[in-house]
Amino acid sequence: MKSQESQARYPGILKTGDGNSAIVAMETAAGEAAGAYSITPATPMGEGYADAAAAGVRNVNGRSLLHFEAEGEHAAAGVTAGMSLVGLRSANFASGQGLAYMHESLYAAVGKRLTYVLNVACRAMTKQALNIYAGHDDYHAIDDTGCFQLFAADVQQAADLNLLAHRIAELSLNPGVCAQDGFLTSHVVESYREPEPELIREFLGDPSDLVETPTAAQRAVFGEKRRRIPELYDFDYPSSTGVVQNSESYAQGVAAQRPFYFEHIAELADRAFDEYAELTGRRYARAMGYRLDDAEYVIAGQGSVVRDAEAVADWLRDNKRLKVGVLNLAMFRPFPSDLVASMLAGRKGVVVLERTDQPLAVELPVIREIRAALAQAAENGRARAAGSGGRKRRRKQKAARQAPLPYPQLPAIGSEDVPNLYSACYGLGGRDLQPGDLVAAVENMLSDGAGRRQFYLGIDFIDEDTELPKVQIRQEGVLADYPQLRELSLQPVDGVDLDSADTIELRIHSIGGWKSTEGGQTLAGSAAAVFGMHVKAFPTRARERRGQPTSFAAVLSEQPLRLNHELKQVDIAIAHDAGVFRHSNPLDGMRDGGILVIQSDKSNDALWNDFPQTAQWAIRERGIRVCTLDGAGIAREATDDAAALNRLRGLAFMGAFFNAAMLLGKHGLDRESLFEGLRGHFEGAADIEDEIHACIRGFDEVRALDLSELEDEGRGTKIPLIPAAMAGAGAVEGPGNQGAFWDQVCAQYKTGHDVLADPFTAISAIPAATSSMRDMSTVRSTVPRFIADKCTGCSKCWVQCPDSAIPGVVNSIEEVLDAAVRTVATSQSPLTQFSQLIRHLARESRKLMAGSEFNTFGKILSEAYEKLTEKMKLEGERKEQTDTEFQQVLAALEDFPLAKTAPFFDVPESQEKGSGGLLSITINPETCKGCDVCVAVCDDGALINVPQSDEEQETLEANWKLWKNLPETDDRYIRISSLEDGIGMMPSLLLKQKNYMSMLGGDSACMGCGEKTAIHLVLSAVNALMAPKVEEHVAEITKLIGALDEKARSLLVSDADLADVSAEGEAVEVPLAQDKKEAVARIHDAIEALKDLKWRYEKGPGGRGRANMGFANSTGCTSVWGATFPFNPYPFPWTSHLFQDSPSVAVGLFEGHMRKMADGFVALRRAQKLLNGRYDAESDEAFFADFSWQQFTDEEFALCPPLFAVGGDGAMMDIGFQNLSRLMASGKPIRVVVVDTQANSAGGGQSCTAGFKGQAPETDAGPEARHKKEGRKELALIAMAHRGAFVMQSSQATPSHLFENILKGLQQRRPALFILNAPCPREWGIAKDSAPEAARLALESRAVPNLVFDPEAGTTFSECLSLEGNPSPEDPWPEYELVYVDDEGEEQKMTLPLTIADWALGEERFRDHYRQLEEGADAAPFHEYLALEPGDRSGETFIYTVDAGRRLQKMGVSAGIVELAVERQRYWDQLRELAGVEVSGHLRDAVGAGITKKLQREMAALKAEYEEKFARLTREYPQLIARQIAEGLLLAGPEKTVSELLEQAEAWDGPAFQPPEGLDLGSAPAAEAAPSAETETAESEEDEEAPGTAEEEEDEDFVREPWIESIRCTACDDCTNLNPKMFAYNEDGLAYIKDAHAGTFRELVQAAEKCAPSVIHPGDPLNPDEPGLDKLVKRAEKFN
Repeated sequence: MKSQESQARYPGILKTGDGNSAIVAMETAAGEAAGAYSITPATPMGEGYADAAAAGVRNVNGRSLLHFEAEGEHAAAGVTAGMSLVGLRSANFASGQGLAYMHESLYAAVGKRLTYVLNVACRAMTKQALNIYAGHDDYHAIDDTGCFQLFAADVQQAADLNLLAHRIAELSLNPGVCAQDGFLTSHVVESYREPEPELIREFLGDPSDLVETPTAAQRAVFGEKRRRIPELYDFDYPSSTGVVQNSESYAQGVAAQRPFYFEHIAELADRAFDEYAELTGRRYARAMGYRLDDAEYVIAGQGSVVRDAEAVADWLRDNKRLKVGVLNLAMFRPFPSDLVASMLAGRKGVVVLERTDQPLAVELPVIREIRAALAQAAENGRARAAGSGGRKRRRKQKAARQAPLPYPQLPAIGSEDVPNLYSACYGLGGRDLQPGDLVAAVENMLSDGAGRRQFYLGIDFIDEDTELPKVQIRQEGVLADYPQLRELSLQPVDGVDLDSADTIELRIHSIGGWKSTEGGQTLAGSAAAVFGMHVKAFPTRARERRGQPTSFAAVLSEQPLRLNHELKQVDIAIAHDAGVFRHSNPLDGMRDGGILVIQSDKSNDALWNDFPQTAQWAIRERGIRVCTLDGAGIAREATDDAAALNRLRGLAFMGAFFNAAMLLGKHGLDRESLFEGLRGHFEGAADIEDEIHACIRGFDEVRALDLSELEDEGRGTKIPLIPAAMAGAGAVEGPGNQGAFWDQVCAQYKTGHDVLADPFTAISAIPAATSSMRDMSTVRSTVPRFIADKCTGCSKCWVQCPDSAIPGVVNSIEEVLDAAVRTVATSQSPLTQFSQLIRHLARESRKLMAGSEFNTFGKILSEAYEKLTEKMKLEGERKEQTDTEFQQVLAALEDFPLAKTAPFFDVPESQEKGSGGLLSITINPETCKGCDVCVAVCDDGALINVPQSDEEQETLEANWKLWKNLPETDDRYIRISSLEDGIGMMPSLLLKQKNYMSMLGGDSACMGCGEKTAIHLVLSAVNALMAPKVEEHVAEITKLIGALDEKARSLLVSDADLADVSAEGEAVEVPLAQDKKEAVARIHDAIEALKDLKWRYEKGPGGRGRANMGFANSTGCTSVWGATFPFNPYPFPWTSHLFQDSPSVAVGLFEGHMRKMADGFVALRRAQKLLNGRYDAESDEAFFADFSWQQFTDEEFALCPPLFAVGGDGAMMDIGFQNLSRLMASGKPIRVVVVDTQANSAGGGQSCTAGFKGQAPETDAGPEARHKKEGRKELALIAMAHRGAFVMQSSQATPSHLFENILKGLQQRRPALFILNAPCPREWGIAKDSAPEAARLALESRAVPNLVFDPEAGTTFSECLSLEGNPSPEDPWPEYELVYVDDEGEEQKMTLPLTIADWALGEERFRDHYRQLEEGADAAPFHEYLALEPGDRSGETFIYTVDAGRRLQKMGVSAGIVELAVERQRYWDQLRELAGVEVSGHLRDAVGAGITKKLQREMAALKAEYEEKFARLTREYPQLIARQIAEGLLLAGPEKTVSELLEQAEAWDGPAFQPPEGLDLGSAPAAEAAPSAETETAESEEDEEAPGTAEEEEDEDFVREPWIESIRCTACDDCTNLNPKMFAYNEDGLAYIKDAHAGTFRELVQAAEKCAPSVIHPGDPLNPDEPGLDKLVKRAEKFN
């Protein structure tokens, strides 16, 4: 601490932290409101502020914190502006593109005189490529807005300048920027003095304070006193801001800002600096100098480089006797011209360091300002000299002295005082800058230096030391064209070591997911606390990804630390990974005599010889000490919790470090005092004793290898060869030329050299499939091994693998044997004898496989060969040669993974002898990352994980070599009835190699990445749909070319006279009419166009034919792992522009793409017309001129490679939603894939609107982390509101559903949106092998339900929306069986609903919502608790789970999960209502009430009608009867008596009564006639026949019940996923029909179609009223 600081009232509190945390500490203490949108590397600022607000932190004035996370930086700037308008002390946090995006808002904030502070972690802007590391592009992108701009050089300055920025903003009424270098300051941990709360309260005061108005202009507006932060938007004092000004007033307003506001900022800043120095002893200025008093040469810069420059200046003074000083431009706007001119005048040279490049400008921005300041000062000097000279010098001397200078705020200097200025561009995108680079920049200014005025530092245009011949040749050619290249950069000076004698440089090598950064920060903090050392800890230069190599570096010293470069003088390297040499070089940059501490549980000899020989030689030659520690073993003995294991491993190595670094003696401590000090440092930790114990064991158990006892038998180094996926394509020159890219870029990487600044890097283009050069065997610790006899062919492994590393292929035995021959045969040994036996061996093998237990194919083959040779009775030399050849083949096949399975062998064999195939499950040795997903999903134990070893790798490589010789899977094994309709066993599509290999491995995705599985399934579906169509199309083109050629030739000879043909003549002149000449010419042109089109499909400029699809990828995780230079896993065109705009970019791409396709179809249509003789040039060419994709036939449209816009939650649901919405409204058939991880995964898990209520923003945020309060934005629901887009939401949990609907969406001529729930192990906090299970639980718990909205399915939502693919869609939740062990040790089962709480329990992002309930706690089961009315929910709730011993336990659930469940249930109910699955209660009541009212009205009407009829009858019927009797008597005449008439009436069989017209008496039931004897006899006979008749009727009603051949089930989950109430697994894990009436016949048919072994038989429909039965019965026939 400097003396002035120690004497100040507020010297600060000693802390260790990074720049982001320092800003959070200041803003949460001083501020009261923030609007933000997370963007790397500023994310921790916004997240930290949000966490504090959620935790109820109060600022120094007792105010709670307000925070709002917007959907983009532009919106965040608006939120912050609103907060500032109402008088809140406000802040924002941004970086990179975020600043550019909010650019226009900053102008308005300045114009309104707002007072907020924008905290920036400066980052490179996306130019030719994305980069998230340090750059000043964003800082200078906003330097025209009117914001004042400060720049911190280190963490201390970040904290101090933040407070100063608020003070300056509130004095000047002008928003300001407080910047720091991204990662190099924002993420670097170092010691600093945190400003005290009392200082903040005194220095900044309360926003509501009334203060003296500081300037006259402000007094004119606000009066003598004003509120510290004016309330410009006040309901008590209304006014309008942001109004419209027309020409006459706008210009006045702009001009008025300069004198009245802007020109006060400098003086008010100086005032703030003085006040702060008085309070803290830390003095700041707009420009600050270091050792400038006598400096002849000056290094000028901003940001973290200032500290490096200071250290270099000291070294140059001490070692080179050069008087060098440093200029720190702490403020850039307003530019401190007055200070800069004074401080630089009279120097010999000034080199200006700038972390940005503006090639089209005259100069870079800072040197431009410095030059302008010096020029103005020189103009002052000239003016003063001119005013004091001339003929009238004496008389006017006095007046001249008083004449005003042109720039009165600047000094007057002579032209000889203007130093030489040199411009150095450095550190772009965080590229490392070494002290040797800065020394070179200074030496360049010396009289004997190069004197280059503009140059780059740390950039290589030429690799002078390359040993690669092709690179050398390429460089010579480039230098011939660009001879100035060598002059563009300065080479660093070697041998510059700025470390003090007590400095320790430490580097930790680890694997992503092992928490090495946290472990390194703990080590650094502990060293600072226990030993009182200064520390500086550096993060990895790349985002940590699970399973990928990562590193952490730190420097410890007794002296303050200033340097920010990559460590090149490492004293101690710690390797948590025993296989570190396979993927990294821990010796790189290590001092001679350094120490390597490496994880090992092996013997010394085994460990030593696991090192490469080159490393062994380097260790001996450089005297490096190797120490070993089984840190992983120490951690495993203490815990089985994964998170705790990583922490304890780090602590064990921390103990080893303290021992190896020998710090105890240097600081006068002993072992006991060290650990007492650590105990005090860890005080408050939950597991403090375990942590101390791990550290002690690491200290005690670290051991040094005695190299004298070891032999150097290490591994050799492989020569890098171009991979097959990049070789031999014969591409033309261009950005897609894989061979040229290998020579110029990839070979550099593979040999450990940096990529050069060459034309490829300048445009960032990567040819297709370059990631194939990356070998992932170097990073995995385990690898799957196949157990053939356990495989059922269920497809789960090859479907779920995220790295397309476990392809399944089915081949006949003949094909397998032939592939083995081609693998092992050589020109010297062609295996002629064995090849003659292949057909016979295959037949013999089938016999054995049909009649015996299958173990391995090698065993079957050996037995078959023995039987065959016995039959053939081979003898002598022929037998010996045949045996030798057989042994070669057997050796290749003995460990080759082949399985006999029901779907691919038994079923085909039962249908046709000899048609059964063997399933190969082969691990790609280069792309498998060892995530164990395949092992986790294999319920049959056919895949196990084994340690990665050289022996295992050799086996994998041998098997893969054979696999590459296997032919494509035959169509008979692809169980697809209709690809277009998505009918069949969809996962069998992946048995086609060309489908499965739709993307390559070698990318930088985390192990077990759910995004990759989702993307891979989409790409495979596209290939499956497109490839057959393209093959057929190419065949048609070929046929058309032939037909046209034949027609042209017939035209050529049509006018020839055969008599002119002479046998002796050499040539015949054939006359041809003009019209025929023209026709032949047109046909020739058409043929050439078709040949070009065919060439493009088959070969094309890339050498591999036309791609089947293309991507426009938003910035995000998919773009980072999918396109980090130079690794490209995609074999198709791919582009990324910005975070939010892939849908918009896709629209532009689509228009050009479809025009190109239209040109091809025009060529085809023209050719067909020419062939058929229907071509009319005038009308046809007029049509072709305007031909567009809307006019394509369905067949033509189906041939168009689909164009995808791809992005994550943030890109599509937050900042980029407007782009997506516009695309969906456009009607253009562009496909959109949204990988829904519920977190902006690329930036470390920032919150986004796709996240769930209750989830933490980061899995490692800790128990105090805030939890999301808002419900999840449902993109599917919003997309459906567009009404014209096909929408699917699915996941890897139901691959058949995903495949089926991807295929359906691809065929529609409308936008298609595919939302894929993509588990992210890192951000969800799940194991690397858990993505499939996590996706399943998310589906079944209704967290992310499956849905399809198909506008072509009908007109109403219920017709268009389908919830098929969700288990038990009619229920709130499906049920599952919880298996546990009771107190007697007996296994028990409990049937429970699978609720949201059951799903969330398995993910760390929800971990804080659960706790184990104590025995006897009063709590209700979760599903019962939710069923209660909200007002009745009291007390606790729980879910059942099991512990490690499978004992039943109750897990308490928080209110947050209850809220989440209610919200998810509500969404599920809404979907069911929209889909017509469920009618809502209020609608049911309303419909019921309507029906009741209608019935009541109808009953009332009927009652009235019959009452009226009854009344009429009562009136008229007696009279009518009397009248009828009277008429009868009269008609009978006097001849008959009354008694005779009555007898006649009794015998009457006609109508008894015919009412008169108009009188309706209703219909009466006819009287039943008494049965006659004949009738009785007939009925009796019918009764006798009744049994037979009943039997016949039963036959007519006979229905075949559905059934499953359970014994042949592969447990693939397709049927149980479809409907778990209809299908279930028995105790043996085999499927059976649980309840045939629990679903539909459609589901039975679908299950049969998806079933790999064809064991589901749908039977007949049980519900004759089910819609669509005709088609379904036909589809079911083949399975019955």
